[in-house]
Amino acid sequence: MYDSDENIYRPAEYRDIVILTRSVTGWADTFADALMDRGILAYTDSSTGYFSVREIQVILSMLTIVDNPVQEISLAAAMMSYFGGFTAAELGMVRKLGREHADKNTHNNLYEHLKAVAVLGGADKIQETDVKQLSGKCALFLAKLTEYRDKSSVESQYDLCWEMIYDSGYYDYVGTMPAGAQRQANLNVLLERAAGYGKSSYSGLFNFLRYIERLKKFDEDFAEGAASLDNENLVRIMSIHKSKGLEFPIVILAGAHKSINFMDATAPVLVDQNLGIAVDYVDLERRTKTPTIIKGAMARRIVRESIAEEERLLYVAMTRAREKLIITGVVKDADKTIDKYRRRAEQLAADGMLSFADSENIKNYLDMIMPVCLMDSDKLKGSFKVMVDAGEDSWADVDESGEMAGEANAVRIGGLADEIMEAVSYPLLEELPEYVPDDNAAGRMKLTVSQLKSMQADDDSEENAYMDESVKSALKKEECDETNSIIPKFISGEEVQLAANERGSAYHRVMECLDYSVSVNLDGVKADINRMLETGKMNELQVKSVNPWDIYTFVQSDTGRRVANAVNCGSVRREQPFVFEYEGQLIQGIIDLCFEEDGELVIVDYKTDRVMKGKAGEKELVKRYAIQLDYYAKALEQLTGKTVKEKIVYSFALGKEIMC
Repeated sequence: MYDSDENIYRPAEYRDIVILTRSVTGWADTFADALMDRGILAYTDSSTGYFSVREIQVILSMLTIVDNPVQEISLAAAMMSYFGGFTAAELGMVRKLGREHADKNTHNNLYEHLKAVAVLGGADKIQETDVKQLSGKCALFLAKLTEYRDKSSVESQYDLCWEMIYDSGYYDYVGTMPAGAQRQANLNVLLERAAGYGKSSYSGLFNFLRYIERLKKFDEDFAEGAASLDNENLVRIMSIHKSKGLEFPIVILAGAHKSINFMDATAPVLVDQNLGIAVDYVDLERRTKTPTIIKGAMARRIVRESIAEEERLLYVAMTRAREKLIITGVVKDADKTIDKYRRRAEQLAADGMLSFADSENIKNYLDMIMPVCLMDSDKLKGSFKVMVDAGEDSWADVDESGEMAGEANAVRIGGLADEIMEAVSYPLLEELPEYVPDDNAAGRMKLTVSQLKSMQADDDSEENAYMDESVKSALKKEECDETNSIIPKFISGEEVQLAANERGSAYHRVMECLDYSVSVNLDGVKADINRMLETGKMNELQVKSVNPWDIYTFVQSDTGRRVANAVNCGSVRREQPFVFEYEGQLIQGIIDLCFEEDGELVIVDYKTDRVMKGKAGEKELVKRYAIQLDYYAKALEQLTGKTVKEKIVYSFALGKEIMC
């Protein structure tokens, strides 16, 4: 891989690789353990699973046997840990010798066997060297355990944990393990919890352990300690959400077969902002329950919204990789699944889109990705290679279109460890090709329309953002004249008002939720705004900051009447987000309102900027926002295939529409 910092090619390392999952719960720890078993250093930063990490389990096992040494599972774990150093064979030998030499009147448990083996070294009848060494090992462990037990009756939990962690050298030991800094931070968290528990009304090691058990039982985890792992050479495992804004040379998107969660669509009661509330129809006489039509429609809408959200997350995951992207998933019948995806790929190539049925039946990331990957290479901008692991050492290529290109994306349905080992084991080339950076390599992957037009940092709803200096001076003088009073606001009764940008957002919110069938006159506008307040769509401050006359003026304007007609025809989009490609750059934004008229599109953009009255103010608004509306038009024409015939800026300050 190419190292931009050193300006050289170098072999990939573990630190260059990240594994992304939809959720770390139930996945990350399993992946980390599997990779560690293969000798691959791995770490997952999870807010749960604190009690399941090895360094904490060892300390808890030691604390458990200090409180009660006859608990065999904890005793065996402690003996095979750093504190005992026993191997599995030695533990078995302790059990065997203990049964032979332990006092028959004692309980038959591991602790009694440990004590019996510990005294065998001084018996003359034992001649075997390995048995004597094992006996000495048992005696040392037993002496340390006895010492901790004696101290536990007079020391606090914090002091006891401190001795186990620091005085024993265990803290330095875990620091040498993979992700050592994080493991040490976890131990420090345990010490902090022990110190906090000691300040409570409870005391004693037994109560502290019961406290830990209750936390485990009710899934109340401590957050893992924070530590910097930037310089450690290990594979990182994280969720897609946490990877936002980051980039890595090699990304493995794991679990692409995991089903999308549609549980919200199957709830007994469904709630939707526009459709209302839906429940099942219950026939008490027949004792049956049947979904209603409105509930079915609402459920499908929830499903579509869930799929759209997962598509956005998949975009985030796939754009984290700089050089190589590997996607893995698991299916029951590979041949049958590949055939299904091939049929979808053929339809996608023919129609340019999936059928409505296929789009509605997307269940996981593989359903989104595979039809595209299996399309003919001449119809794609990039190249893909699909590989199937049938559980054998060999790999079967599904797509025999040729070898994978250097920058191709690999999609594999199988395991992770072999990919990581392959990624970091490329042989060094004798002669490295000259690296020629792409012209757009330093550019941002996605920009907003506001960034592209290089406007000031103020939001376009900031009414004073681009105000002429003469207007600013006049307004400042007016404000001074009006507020030249020494009476405080809490005495004068003057109400708190929203900031300018918040006021602009309030106007946009009204226009987004406006009911044109009600707002036919000024009273109707006021009633509609009050409805927004009552339904929680706006708060009281927002409502007070909006002048109903401004909204009524828009409704009565030529543009307002055209919008109302389009609303009746169902051809209006409000606050419409978009992402499109323009000259190799992804551009995103939100269009305030657009509607279809005579087969063509019209864009309306609301502005609350304070500008001078007359033609001067109109020219200023056109100057500021013409570029922005041009990008909006390009986006709509590219995404819909329809022509944008008009671009309108509506100024609430001027009370009129302006053509751009």
